[in-house]
Amino acid sequence: MLSDASVRKDRDRLPALYAAAGVPELWHADARGVEPVLEIHRLTGSLYEPVGSREGWAESPCLGVSVRLQRDEDPSGLWFFELAVR
Repeated sequence: MLSDASVRKDRDRLPALYAAAGVPELWHADARGVEPVLEIHRLTGSLYEPVGSREGWAESPCLGVSVRLQRDEDPSGLWFFELAVR
């Protein structure tokens, strides 16, 4: 999950390390805005390329499914998140 304190590390430093380790897919979840955003990146050679999304659904080539990060509020006013899969 991206945060103001971790965004540079998560977007700039870690992808190269994950790519060097051969991690085939990288997910970035960002819930800082009004609507949460889930970005999926696929390892192509030594770089991560964004995978397309449609209507808020991101494709996971590794899992073979589409996913979307959803945020709701519980009765006490606290946010909770759910990963929807189709």
